This record gives sequence, structure tokens and C-alpha cells, in this order.
Amino acid sequence: MSETVRIGLAASSQNSNNFCDAVVKGLSVVSDSDDDQIQDLWELEYFNSLTATEGGTGNYDGDVNTDWEEFLLGTDPKSPQSFFRSSPTKAENGYLEIEFDATSGLTYTLEVSETLSPESWEAVKTINPSTDGPQTLDHLHPGTPSILFGRIKAER
Repeated sequence: MSETVRIGLAASSQNSNNFCDAVVKGLSVVSDSDDDQIQDLWELEYFNSLTATEGGTGNYDGDVNTDWEEFLLGTDPKSPQSFFRSSPTKAENGYLEIEFDATSGLTYTLEVSETLSPESWEAVKTINPSTDGPQTLDHLHPGTPSILFGRIKAER
């Protein structure tokens, strides 16, 4: 930006009889000058360019995740060995346990289905890890289904 930009934050108690204090502990402004849904700082860190990736459809390293997914998941878009993966460690008698490497700042949700049909997925557990590293999501499904599928959804 070539001009001075001023921003402000407002807080209100929503009650004319009460005073309101607000404490802001962190504030950031992100830039996506090429409108590819990936922050410019991340693109410059990994590619030294804003045009090396095509955002949601680009896949610089050719692994299973697009560059946009790698940005969201905190994996390295230039390494085909760096991608989001999970592994079920137990799946018997309606009990499902999935281990995965998490990135702090993301929300991970375990969803389960007995049929794999799009409308059958049910969110059963959510975590927000405060540190990067191994995490486990587990679920004991009611009854004893003969088949139980699980998947992990990650969101910023």
C-alpha cells in the first residue's frame, strides 16, 4: 500500500448503563494481492514469488494436497513428502481412533459415516490443538455397526 492506512477497533457493552473495556492481544493484517486465497507472505516464504502457484488449483510438488490446502494445513508445498495424512489405529466394535499430525491454530473435526453417502457424515468430535504435533481423535459409535468410516476435516 502506498498510502497511510488507519484502522480501528470498536467495543460496546450494548448497555448504556455499563462501561466496556476491551483488550486486544493480537492483531494482524493479511494481504492477498493476487486474489488466489493464499496469503502473500506465505507465497513469498515458499516460492519467493506471488505467481509460482495458482492458489486453489496449483500443486507445485505434485502430492495429494493443492498449494491452497498446504497453506491451510501448514505443510510444505515444495515437498511431496509433506502432506496431511492420518491413520486409523483402531476400528472395531464401533470404536474408531485416528492419529494425525496437527498444526496449532487449526480446528480438526472427526466425522463418521456408516455408508459413505454425502449426507451421512456426522461430526462427532472437534479439537483445537495449541501446539503442532501428533493428535488423536476417537469416537465410540452407538450400537455395533459392521462398518464405520471416519475422516478428519481441518479448518482455519
